Amino acid sequence: MSANLHGSTIDIVVAHQGRGIPSHLIPAVFERFGLTQLTDTQGEGSYGLELAIAKAIVELHGGNLGVQSEERRGTTFTVSLPNRTVPKVSATHEEDTAGWARAGNKQSRG
Repeated sequence: MSANLHGSTIDIVVAHQGRGIPSHLIPAVFERFGLTQLTDTQGEGSYGLELAIAKAIVELHGGNLGVQSEERRGTTFTVSLPNRTVPKVSATHEEDTAGWARAGNKQSRG
């Protein structure tokens, strides 16, 4: 697993050196129950929903989830998310906010 910052995007890469996903199943990998077509996944507690859920969560955060795979070599998943760094609050703002709290002002400042 690795994470890389590329300007406005953060990429998280997870690679697995296993059996890989057959090329004819890659288009269905993020569909609900898409990987249940693999015969040996039955009985392992997987219902084929995990990747569909992961993709939905990533997309809700404005990102993308991609896959590359080669049979008998492994699979790589890449999560690309927008880099939305939170600016640090200045000491002046913190002191100002604390002053409002001490004064008992219950109004919110925007």
